[in-house]
Amino acid sequence: MIYLVGLGLYFELPDRIIREIREFERYVDIYTSYVPESIIDRYEAMPADREFLENGIFKVMDRNIAILIPGDPLFATTHSAIYFEAIRRGIRVRVFHNSSIINAISRTGLSPYRFGRVVSVASWVNMGIRSYLDNIEQNRRNGLHTLVLPDPMFRDTDEFFSKVDLGEEIFTLARVGYEDEIIAYGRVYSTKPFAFIVPSELNHYEREFVDILKKHSFLK
Repeated sequence: MIYLVGLGLYFELPDRIIREIREFERYVDIYTSYVPESIIDRYEAMPADREFLENGIFKVMDRNIAILIPGDPLFATTHSAIYFEAIRRGIRVRVFHNSSIINAISRTGLSPYRFGRVVSVASWVNMGIRSYLDNIEQNRRNGLHTLVLPDPMFRDTDEFFSKVDLGEEIFTLARVGYEDEIIAYGRVYSTKPFAFIVPSELNHYEREFVDILKKHSFLK
């Protein structure tokens, strides 16, 4: 059986889920998002890199395997591929959903109904590659905001912005779920994990909410 377990934004699991996966081979996804070493140790799991998640897992699907995934377990196509391949093979698969960065975007004051295509930016991107900008511009033309998810290989926001230009009018969501989380308007330095929102034109309600947050220092 394959068990795809979402760790959420806080890396916490209910006791029921912990008991259920106790007899499973446990892996923690370190490919699609940043995971502290302490979390891998807490759940007595093995790190699952890109090779395992995109190839190795398909060779051992006959075993009881639990993959612990930051955020929600079916947000990334990497995990969806595992889910549907298990179904195709007739292997039992279970999913424990959890919170993800998508759940946090409303804390900026922006409406979650006004977001377009999510944009991922690989760590090997350079200023000559503009596909991510094309997708952001397409969203903007459609009046939609863009959630930008950097590769977890970026160590901090400085390294990210040395390779990627999102402009100055952005929202920063950094280390959401940690004690030192940052939700700010503009570029703010932070270590990983972090994400950004490139807004389209704000509607009346969004402008009102953002102004309230700025006034009360929730947004810098």
